[in-house]
Amino acid sequence: TFNAEHWEMWTGSLPPDPRRGHSVVFDDLNNDLYVFGGEGYYGLYDDMWMIDLDTSSASSAMWTSIAPSGVSPMRMGMGAAMDPDYGVIYAFGGQEYYMLSETASCYDVATQTWTDATLTGDSLPALTEASVAWNSRFNGFLLVGGQSYYQLNPSVFAVIPTGHCAAEVTEVTIAAGSSAPVKGALLVDNPIDQTMLLVGGQSYYQLSDWISIFSL
Repeated sequence: TFNAEHWEMWTGSLPPDPRRGHSVVFDDLNNDLYVFGGEGYYGLYDDMWMIDLDTSSASSAMWTSIAPSGVSPMRMGMGAAMDPDYGVIYAFGGQEYYMLSETASCYDVATQTWTDATLTGDSLPALTEASVAWNSRFNGFLLVGGQSYYQLNPSVFAVIPTGHCAAEVTEVTIAAGSSAPVKGALLVDNPIDQTMLLVGGQSYYQLSDWISIFSL
């Protein structure tokens, strides 16, 4: 509502510990919000939290600590998004204690299980702080930017699921235009005109103050 914009601090059940570099994914099929990974005061987290937005309110935020089966990723800077067709969350790369992860992890919402995703096609480099979003046109993920060991990633990858926790990776050939590579940017799908919006992030020499529009 115009002229009624405001912030609210949600309180209620015990929330996740404070952290940075964590992943937040919205499951719009069940109206749940997932928070996992990241770095706290004393190290990396491998925990997972869920808040039910159907039952929560500003004065009663219903956080649930989930104990998934499988190996939960203990990383910060993962690029994560929801595959609504198979009901799974993909988490790409991220920073472990002593190295960058080359693994794409997959979380099944229904069974509360973490597994390694099976990726075919082109190889994804080990990255942290890549930008990932689900694209509603080709029903797959777009992965942009991020930091590898020695440079920012200049490439764009399409990651299209071929099954449950399985996907094919294709490095996208850019026909025209360019955008400076960044890490830590926000990538958002715009289904109305079938574009992806890349906002902010850090380039080599400055913080980004531009919006890049990727047309498919």
